[in-house]
Amino acid sequence: MGLFHRFREDVKRVAAMLEPVLGGELAGPAEDQITWHIDGTRGGRTVQVELNEMHGIFGIACNVEELPIETLRIEEEQSIFSGDTPYIAPKLKMSTPWDAKPLWERLPDTTRHMIVEMMESPSSSMAVRNGRLSMLLGSVGLLRQADAHVVIVRQLDRLLAIAPAIETSWNVDPRFVGAGRSTHVPKPQPQPVAPLAVETRDATTISQRAQPARDAMLERFAAERIETFPAASAMSERDRVIGKVVLLPPQPPSAWVSDFTHKTIAVGEAEHRWYFARADEPGFTRVLRAVERYERATGTKVDDEPYEVIGRITGEPMMVVAAGKAQVGHKLEMLGALVGSRVFIDATQREGADSLFAGERD
Repeated sequence: MGLFHRFREDVKRVAAMLEPVLGGELAGPAEDQITWHIDGTRGGRTVQVELNEMHGIFGIACNVEELPIETLRIEEEQSIFSGDTPYIAPKLKMSTPWDAKPLWERLPDTTRHMIVEMMESPSSSMAVRNGRLSMLLGSVGLLRQADAHVVIVRQLDRLLAIAPAIETSWNVDPRFVGAGRSTHVPKPQPQPVAPLAVETRDATTISQRAQPARDAMLERFAAERIETFPAASAMSERDRVIGKVVLLPPQPPSAWVSDFTHKTIAVGEAEHRWYFARADEPGFTRVLRAVERYERATGTKVDDEPYEVIGRITGEPMMVVAAGKAQVGHKLEMLGALVGSRVFIDATQREGADSLFAGERD
């Protein structure tokens, strides 16, 4: 069945046990994805269980009240994403824009102890974001255990048990978390942005603008640019390349890999020496929208034309399965992309919520 799907039969077996418990049905992943999910209800909350057919691990989630602390992650210390964030407990680190220790200490002792126990497996994580409390748990291959469904339900019930404490203890203004000032100020809702109008454009003219626009961006970032390879190690040498700009070799969409639920351009040469550009990041999203507008404006199709990405090294390491194994590398911020020889998009320039392709407006 292959590396990417080695636990698929285990996913289906475990799901058959979970469906009657959660009142939901197993939903398959999108094309080239590796995570299945079951949506349901339990304990008066909406819940979700995710089953990973590649690693044999699982995720659990439930709804919680919207909190003033918009984004918070707790990572087991072996997680590549724990980075230099502070320890809040043995083996656990917390990533948040606010002071982590006081936030952690606001939780009742029983809740903190339960979180520590739940996250004892290497690389476990917990996140609170946008009204959702979630955990990624389980040592690799757990879904193959005969009692995997029992383990998942037990952990889901523990998640539901800590949810009220999360809602109460973290419903605070994070700027004054020491004093614990409660806040119920609703967040302003952003006004929807109208999509850019599409005007007819000549494909040949746009193509003639593409290469010069790409060269102009490289010239603009010449002082910050470094050679793409040999790459610095994303684990031991990333400090010396943070903020640097690289030009990735062209990669067609058919060669992009799946990073759980996201398509990712992955280019590398050795252990810890890869570059990753995720398609769900804001700059990349603007590039993809610009390509869609280009196709409508010119009446042509880009299909599998390669993307030559100009990206900035963020200093945040990533782990992505590529070339048949887990690879560690540098996460990139999308600056611009040349798609084939057809069109160039400068993601650093914006008109509203979008970035224009070269020649779109003149």
